[in-house]
Amino acid sequence: MTEAAQRMVDWFFDARDDLFLISGAVEGNAASLRIQEKLGFAVVGESMIESRPRGRRVGHIDTMLGRECWRSAHAQAAETALTPPLSGTAPG
Repeated sequence: MTEAAQRMVDWFFDARDDLFLISGAVEGNAASLRIQEKLGFAVVGESMIESRPRGRRVGHIDTMLGRECWRSAHAQAAETALTPPLSGTAPG
């Protein structure tokens, strides 16, 4: 799921000029928040949203990812990918 979410975030920032991507998760959905955290999203607040499946308003954790944070994470990932793995043997 993280890979699919990463591709969506990459598409968003590659295709659009927006400075921020707003997201979030319904309270209690820890898995969604973990994925967002891995992608660099930060919690910016809480709100109430209408939940059709639940038929009522529910708590929502609001998250946001800025373009600069996304760009920085991409640079780090590219640098890590280019770094050769350490050998498991010591010289000598």
